[in-house]
Amino acid sequence: MSPVEALDNPEGARVNIRKAQPINLKKQKPYKVGDTVRITRAKSIFEKGSTKNWTEEIFNIVKVKKTPQGYIYRLTDYDGEPITSVFYHDEVFAVKRPDLYKIEKIIKTRINPNTRKTEYLSSDR
Repeated sequence: MSPVEALDNPEGARVNIRKAQPINLKKQKPYKVGDTVRITRAKSIFEKGSTKNWTEEIFNIVKVKKTPQGYIYRLTDYDGEPITSVFYHDEVFAVKRPDLYKIEKIIKTRINPNTRKTEYLSSDR
């Protein structure tokens, strides 16, 4: 349909646009409010391909909204502070709460080398 024909018949143009947009909502299974997710990490041009694509930080889903383009999610970080932007379904990845935490540094080692006082990277430990 040409632009002139679209001006003459706007309803027909809307129908053509809706037919052209693929709806992938049937394939996508929405995450629920309260699920824990990771988000994609943007890489720079000169960054190695072997670096991680997902963030180490874990976020909670606060709100789920269904749009014609797919589901969008509002997130909060682990401490409950809201994230200003919204994320599409392809930009989040569901994870379970981790049982293992990364160690930031060893504070104290006793005579027995297996007994250590450690400080964790996660703020809830």
